[in-house]
Amino acid sequence: MIKLFLVEDEAIIRDGIRKHIDWESERIEFAGEAADGELALPLILETKPDILITDIKMPFMDGLQLSAEVKKVLPKTEIVVLSGHNDFSYAQEAISVGVTKYLLKPITRAGLLECIRPLRDRIEKERAEQRNPVDFEEILSRESIQKRLNDFMRTGTEQEAAQFIQSLLAQTGETNLRSRMFRIYMMMEAYLTIVRFAEETGLGREELDRQCGSADAVLTENCTAEEGFSWLGRCLAAAVRGRDARKSRHADVIRRALDYIDSHYSDEDISLNAVAGAVGMSPNHFSASFSQEMGQTFIE
Repeated sequence: MIKLFLVEDEAIIRDGIRKHIDWESERIEFAGEAADGELALPLILETKPDILITDIKMPFMDGLQLSAEVKKVLPKTEIVVLSGHNDFSYAQEAISVGVTKYLLKPITRAGLLECIRPLRDRIEKERAEQRNPVDFEEILSRESIQKRLNDFMRTGTEQEAAQFIQSLLAQTGETNLRSRMFRIYMMMEAYLTIVRFAEETGLGREELDRQCGSADAVLTENCTAEEGFSWLGRCLAAAVRGRDARKSRHADVIRRALDYIDSHYSDEDISLNAVAGAVGMSPNHFSASFSQEMGQTFIE
């Protein structure tokens, strides 16, 4: 549970914060209190609270001095300063010593909770991630996702692209997909795999981005999972279209080459170079394409 410590020299305010908020229902343990910074410091170092609420003006050691000392030893402690002074210099100094929030008195229960709850949620999230760190590389390699994607791009259809992306997501697991960081990592890995394939087929990254939108434009902080995966599906469909267009071009080239061979078969100077030149390809590229399309070499 999140631990909270309160430092306030006015007993009525201290009692109000301690008694009039149901800290347990807020998933927070009220770990202790003190009337001034000098008394509070050793107790804070002992209890190690996650959140410290402190008044700014107190005898012996004020809230800013206390905050500076706490941050030296407990740098992750979130500090909320309560102040009766609407003075920029106080706020500026508070920021310089690492204070998270600067609240002006009088502060209501609702106002204090509105400040505390996001801090609590952030601390809980960080703890959960530390307990269950996501090993992106391990997950992606374990599930052989760059392999499934490559296999699909070589054999799948444009119409199947969106459905394939959904099946790919299901393979990663619902728990992993809740992590925005993991989703972005996975989508970038998939996108780079698609880009490499697109470049092989002659489509290229620039044309892929023109058709679907670039990763930088799509994968912003406000990008939802649905938007990101829809974009990834469009990228995959575009890569498959590029593959099919290339196959179509190659098939047309081979047909023209066969027509040339039929009409020039008796020519003494017919050769690989001559046929490749007739269809506008380099000899090496033509030879490889011919063998792949026909299942036999040009010489055969």
